[in-house]
Amino acid sequence: MLATIKAIHGCPNNQAKYLLEGYETYLQTDIDGTEKATCWLGQGALYLGLRGSVKENDFTNLLSGKSPVGETLVANFKDRVVTQPDGSQKEYRNTNSYDIPISLEKSFSIFAYTLSDHDRALFNECIKKAAKDVVHILENNLQLGRRGKGGHDKVHAKLVASLFLHLANRSAEPHIHAHLVINNVGLGADGRWSKLDSKAIHQATPMLGRVFRASFAREMIRTFGVELERPIDPHG
Repeated sequence: MLATIKAIHGCPNNQAKYLLEGYETYLQTDIDGTEKATCWLGQGALYLGLRGSVKENDFTNLLSGKSPVGETLVANFKDRVVTQPDGSQKEYRNTNSYDIPISLEKSFSIFAYTLSDHDRALFNECIKKAAKDVVHILENNLQLGRRGKGGHDKVHAKLVASLFLHLANRSAEPHIHAHLVINNVGLGADGRWSKLDSKAIHQATPMLGRVFRASFAREMIRTFGVELERPIDPHG
């Protein structure tokens, strides 16, 4: 259900348009006329007053290391070229976010298409709650905030995350998948924002997959009373 986490680079405006405008072109319109199938997650998002659906300007600012109103949260949030001791130059690409792709089993896509509009909205909530649990684990079980020279010291951080959900692929075929985007900013208990520890995030991929599967299964059983078979994969 969970693929490899991908570090996202490049122009924040292009990233925002791809995630928001591109997703809306093939979202299911019969879920809810006002539902864009996006939402903010994480204690950092709550701290910044981000609730409900994701707005392009807010998302673009976060991809630039800024708050929704444009205040700088993390400095040096851009690509840079550093001169090495031997005189050569090395380019360091800034990571503005981490994209966690989530893809459900085909049977869930078929199941979703048999539901009424009301029940499909409940189905979406099962996915959102499972994604929320993934973010909760990241915030409370991993020290993702960086401190000290070179970011070698680590602290727990409140995260700013967003979920982009759709029920079909670009060919309009049933294929439930989502992207959980973790912005590369975290708020420590000391009130300071910093970039996140990318190594720890990537190492957590297998664990996050298990968390999502377990949480999604729990919500599906609670909501629809379905019986689920546990899939076997290399990560258990």
